[in-house]
Amino acid sequence: AVASAGGQAIYHSVDLGDVAAVGAVIDEALQHSGRVDVLVHAAGIEISRRLANKEPDEFNRVFAVKSDGWFALMSALRGRPLGAVVAFSSVAGRFGNLGQTDYAAGNDLLCKLASNLRTSQPDTRGIAIDWTAWGGIGMATRGSIPVMMEAAGIDMLPPEAGIATVRRELVSGGTSDEIVVAQRLGIMTAEYAEAG
Repeated sequence: AVASAGGQAIYHSVDLGDVAAVGAVIDEALQHSGRVDVLVHAAGIEISRRLANKEPDEFNRVFAVKSDGWFALMSALRGRPLGAVVAFSSVAGRFGNLGQTDYAAGNDLLCKLASNLRTSQPDTRGIAIDWTAWGGIGMATRGSIPVMMEAAGIDMLPPEAGIATVRRELVSGGTSDEIVVAQRLGIMTAEYAEAG
């Protein structure tokens, strides 16, 4: 699709925790085109376990791919042209989710960092998208997770919603820094107290 639209697609696989490797990929992209129009931070690791049962290393790995990944990317781009950043967050970051304290914290941090671009880098648009789980692709398709989500009243998103949503947010020119993209969220949005 990129080639048919007149572009060139170049793919690199890099550990976002490796600052030097991230810097090398960004340098190559800048040498190729002179600027970064849109940077998409979509990395994530999910290890669901109650906090009391979670090993510190597990917490750190889940949180770091979001936080350290952001800082590696932004450090590599410091002072260079950047049109927009789209951070893939999660409804877990917005509403919380049992067993996902680290994942929720990492995603919420991305939302705050994207929002901060409005003042720290006013020429760069920051967009954080709190996606619900993807159906057919991604972390939530493993094992019994789809069955558990259905029982909780949570709908999974069709993969084709992704590109359309990102494109709409980039071209809309809106001022929203964070949006939620989901269908039914079931127990995630249920009130636990009668008074709300």
